[in-house]
Order: sequence, then structure tokens, then C-alpha cells
Amino acid sequence: MKTLLISILILTAHLKATAQNFETEQLSAMTESADSKTPGLCYKQTPKCNYRQLTQAEVDTATAMSDEVAYQLKQIDQLERAQNREFKIAIIGRSGTDLTKFQVLKDTNSQNQLLNMDQMFAQIKSESAQMSYSSEGGSSGQINYQVVRSYFDKDRKMDFSHVAIAMKNHPKSDHNFHWEVMHLLWTCDKDPARNVNEGDRSYIWEEGLGAVFSDDMKRYRAQIMVPKQNLQNRIESILLKEKIGANWHNKKYNAAALADDLDQQNSNQWVLEVLAAAMRPEGEITDRSGAQQVLAKTQFLPTKVTPTGLYSLMTLPFVGNLLPGTVCMKRQKYFSQGFGEIISVLSIEEYMKRNQLLQYEPFIVELSDDFNFVKQERDAKKKP
Repeated sequence: MKTLLISILILTAHLKATAQNFETEQLSAMTESADSKTPGLCYKQTPKCNYRQLTQAEVDTATAMSDEVAYQLKQIDQLERAQNREFKIAIIGRSGTDLTKFQVLKDTNSQNQLLNMDQMFAQIKSESAQMSYSSEGGSSGQINYQVVRSYFDKDRKMDFSHVAIAMKNHPKSDHNFHWEVMHLLWTCDKDPARNVNEGDRSYIWEEGLGAVFSDDMKRYRAQIMVPKQNLQNRIESILLKEKIGANWHNKKYNAAALADDLDQQNSNQWVLEVLAAAMRPEGEITDRSGAQQVLAKTQFLPTKVTPTGLYSLMTLPFVGNLLPGTVCMKRQKYFSQGFGEIISVLSIEEYMKRNQLLQYEPFIVELSDDFNFVKQERDAKKKP
């Protein structure tokens, strides 16, 4: 174990020392060798199932968190009633997976124009070439890490990793602000009790608020986004009346799916595509392809990121092949060069703001330590 740790530290130090010298030609060749149109998961190895029953502390904390969210939903309902509007749909993000090891990159250039990944990478290459030409008397064709650092956006954080749609008028809701949620989740194994008859695929779950906060949580914190009234009406119709939202998801789960990926899908992507369909009149969007066309026309931009610290090891070819089957980097065009795109909760929030789809600024709910029984239990174990 000690030898392995030393090897990792040496490799990390080596990566940091050579971070300024990405070999563009070699990495481009690697990108071209990947078939970006091949459906299915990249490294088709079934991920290990680490299923375990929730502890009582986790159950109690998830219940307390859902109560806090329900209380905030009730407060929002009062705001909406005062404006003679019916509050029926909320988009809820949770702080589950820790995404702090990915540095968010800028979405705009110096003229405040939106940049997609191709445009940003072209600019980084151009600026790197200019810097190399100035300092060495010629262009080396390498990516300069100092240029990459100038694209870091420290003001934008991916605090929330997973998003779900909460519905007041769902048939299973008790209409007492313990709303039902719909969200896409991957499951590694069968679970007949929940009608999961096939493992290693995604399902659309319909369950109570507490279930959103029952997974491993980095932090018991939530974000509530309230769509404008007409958008709420359309989302409710799509999910409860037209029922197309539950039928157009792809069972092949990929946490790194891109916004134009029809072969695979992830949790946030499903919500995003429902949102895109809801922006158009009833009957116009009936499948994922149509929803993705709306996203392209209305300037959806995934969050551009670069991994930091030990996470930078992910970009090495031999490490990339060890990624779990739920993470497919095949279509991440610049991943081997240290850049990726994430359909993050942040990107959905920014998209809704860009298209003026939000009724209010997002509401943040955080559970106090008094009701965070997981933290209390963990702190108690640390005491001598």
C-alpha cells in the first residue's frame, strides 16, 4: 500500500511538472481513433454494486431534509398565491456527488460572447501558440497551462450534482407539500420490490421527496428552481397527461453523456430534455431528438471543466480504461487533453436564466446540524 501511494504521488508530481506541455498532435490522434458514434458504454465492464441498507441516521436525516424542502415549497406556494398563480412544479437539485475536483471554465470570451467547447479550445490553442512564439521565437503547438488557468471561472460552482422534478399534482402526492418527484437514476442490480427487473440500466423513478436525499450526500443542501407558470403547466402535462417524459429516456446510462447524445443519457439530461420539450407547444416535441434540437436553438451550454489534483489522472489512457461502465468518455472530444463537458445542475440553472424561464432566483435549503443525524453520528465516532 505504501509503495502504491508513493507511486501515485510521484506520478502526480510528474503530471504537475509537465502540465504546461500537453502534446496536441499525439492527443488529437487518440481522439480520432475513438468512434464517437458507437452506441453503448465505452468500457463495458459491469460496475460493482455497493448496495447497502441505509442507516437509521441516514433515514432520519433524509426525512428531516425533505421536511425542510417541503416547508420551503409551502413558502413559495404562498408567494405564488399572492400573485394569483398556481405553484405545481419545482426543479430540485441536491448536493450529492462531490464535484469540487473539477474546475469550472469560462463560458464567455473577453467580449462576453458565449463559447462552446470547440470555440474555447481553439482560443486556448491560439493563445498558447502566441505565448510560445513570444517566449521561444516560434510556435510549439502545445497547450500552455498558464493559458488554461486564465480560463478558470472561480465564481461559478457546481454545488449540486443531481436534479429531479417535483410535482404537487402527481397522483401519489398527498397535496400537503410532500410532493412526488420524478427523476432518472441508474441501478446496478435487480430490485423486484421496486419493479426493477433488469440491472445495469436507468429507470425513471417516481417517489417521495425523502428519496432524493437518501443517496450518499456530500452535503444536506438543496436548490429549488421555480419555472414560470406556463412552463410549469407544460411540464406537468408532459409528465402526467401526455406521459412522453417517462417513455423517451434511454436505458443506457452515461454520467458523461453530451447534450446531443441520443445513444445514452444521464439524470440531469433527462430533466433538461423534459424542460426543452416544455418550451414548445403541446404535440410539437415527441422524442429526445426534437428536445435536443430545441436545446441547440436556445443556447444550452454544458459546463466546461478540467479535472484537478489526482482527478487529472483520469485523462491518462490507461486510467481512462479503468473508469466504471457508467462513465463513458468516448464522445468527450477533448477529454484526453484535460477538458470535459458536464450536463450539470449549474448548466441547467444558467440555461433557464439565459432563456428567462425562472420565476425567482433559486432558493437554497440547507439542513442545520441539529437535524443532521449523519453528521452527529460521524462526529461522535471521532471523539476519543
